[in-house]
Amino acid sequence: MLTLFVMPSGEENADINKTVRSFQSVRPIELVTITDWTQVNGKADSDWFGIFWDNEHLAVDLSEALPFYFSNLTYDALICYKYIDQEEASFRMRFFRRHVHLTDDFKPLRMFMKVETMLDGFIQSHANLRLVQG
Repeated sequence: MLTLFVMPSGEENADINKTVRSFQSVRPIELVTITDWTQVNGKADSDWFGIFWDNEHLAVDLSEALPFYFSNLTYDALICYKYIDQEEASFRMRFFRRHVHLTDDFKPLRMFMKVETMLDGFIQSHANLRLVQG
């Protein structure tokens, strides 16, 4: 159902196993480690692929919402928010249909797509986990 491309972050808190475990609601997952975002182009064996650093994981709410979004046949890409701290979050496309090709800064080559923003939870850094859980 999902090809998960993971890039090394070089961070001390990197834990690719934690990243993969956070996708508990999405099975099966094909894990592919990469060193450049353009390595994802044409490599997904599933309908959807996701791009993550090895020091990131999904919040439970976001993980549980993914099957709903993946079952919608009209989206080409999904935007997720990333929790940075209690006052800041960023957002970026993180999940794509297999036909989408990316540039080296993981932006789509073609911007005329149907994109949906997921408001069901956050991508979190492993380092920020203590802040979110209180």
